[in-house]
Amino acid sequence: MRAWLNNHLYRYWLEKDHYVRLRFRRGTIKLRSIGSPRDARVATDLPIDLVVGLFSSFLTAITFIGVLWSVGDSLAISLDGLVVTVPGYLVIAVIVYSMLLSAATL
Repeated sequence: MRAWLNNHLYRYWLEKDHYVRLRFRRGTIKLRSIGSPRDARVATDLPIDLVVGLFSSFLTAITFIGVLWSVGDSLAISLDGLVVTVPGYLVIAVIVYSMLLSAATL
């Protein structure tokens, strides 16, 4: 992504002689505003890190839920002769616990 952005900036800067127009401008010119590779790196690093972090967190959560589901099996609760089976009770317990803890924190 960064290579594409650099190539795009260079192509834009070099086409139609944009760089030649600097000679005809009055006052001082800040060359930092042209769009250097460093600016392209700064513009692309944080969004890419965010996407990679979110993807990693999503995979970790899916793996954690899968392990809890397989380890927890199911829970049989009997109420006055009526047996209720709750599949994946550990996953449900973690979700309820997380919601309660988040509500308490807020």
